[in-house]
Amino acid sequence: MFRFIHSIESFFKRYTYEHRCYHNVSHAGLLRASHALLKFCRDHGYSEGGLEHLTGCIAALESDDFKAAVKHFREMHFGGMGRFDDWFPPVICEHEDGNYVWSVFEALLERWIRLMRTAAGDLE
Repeated sequence: MFRFIHSIESFFKRYTYEHRCYHNVSHAGLLRASHALLKFCRDHGYSEGGLEHLTGCIAALESDDFKAAVKHFREMHFGGMGRFDDWFPPVICEHEDGNYVWSVFEALLERWIRLMRTAAGDLE
């Protein structure tokens, strides 16, 4: 009986974690988008110092601290010279070209920003 109760408890704990939402944005979706953006940036040579708030946001989400994740997100700045998105990723694979890597970066970043803003309630 204990094993059955334990398995039900672990199922609900996992289900709750995987299906938690903030303004109709899933926790799991935020993590996937955040990890994808971070992986692309690291793979293409974005400076680690510039990724401080993105990695902090991911760490906060993984620790179930949504308020801290939003704080890290809001400390990032977008649009303009010297901002997070003021970067042209280098081509690192033979199947890539400059337009491709730039477009992938923009797509990953736009999705992540949109999800974070929606989850935080910033429906601008």
